[in-house]
Amino acid sequence: MRILFAMVLGMMVFRSAWAADATCRVNVSSAEGAMFSVAAIAGKGKVFLRSDQAPCPTEAAACRKNGYVLPGDRVVMTHDGPAPYVCVVYPNRSGGSAGFVKRDEVSFGDGVSSAVLSNWVGTWRRGDNTIVVKAAVGGGVSLEGDAYWPSASPPEKQFPGGPNIGNFSAKAVTLATVLHVTDANSEACHVDLAVLGDYAVVRDDGQCGGMNVSFTGVYRRR
Repeated sequence: MRILFAMVLGMMVFRSAWAADATCRVNVSSAEGAMFSVAAIAGKGKVFLRSDQAPCPTEAAACRKNGYVLPGDRVVMTHDGPAPYVCVVYPNRSGGSAGFVKRDEVSFGDGVSSAVLSNWVGTWRRGDNTIVVKAAVGGGVSLEGDAYWPSASPPEKQFPGGPNIGNFSAKAVTLATVLHVTDANSEACHVDLAVLGDYAVVRDDGQCGGMNVSFTGVYRRR
């Protein structure tokens, strides 16, 4: 299935060092301290996403996933993989897909300012998960997040008690490249967010809800 994207947006730092990791997953939970960016696919033809299942990523046909991108398509790059590969993510309504591409198959554009309020405000979605960001009285932004596992409406026969849920409510007074917020109702729940145009990269500490509930992933603004 073809992966559709648009223009290049740019680069944002999410914590610190650029970390190499042989795992490429859509929940972007690997590579602590990774740098995230929006990149454009370069080259002249199809670029297939490569698997991270050993011995991949390689150029062997067996490492090719079904999804591919075309020159000019946009991806979120999460971290370095085994040279010469980098991990990229395609966000979609169900959460997204991820895979390795070669570093020379992507290119970067101009940066996006995270200090601009309008770049943060909106409803961000990943599957059934939502994070609503609003301008806060007195400056900064307020954030309300809701997350579910396995979904907001799982099959009743399999989950008679309904989904596991999670939420957080927080405020960030100062806008920055990355927002580090703590739930107002639980000091154990910490969430980091970085905006990349109409995408947001989010990571939590696994303490923001019931079993398997997580806000971690790549979101799209709706």
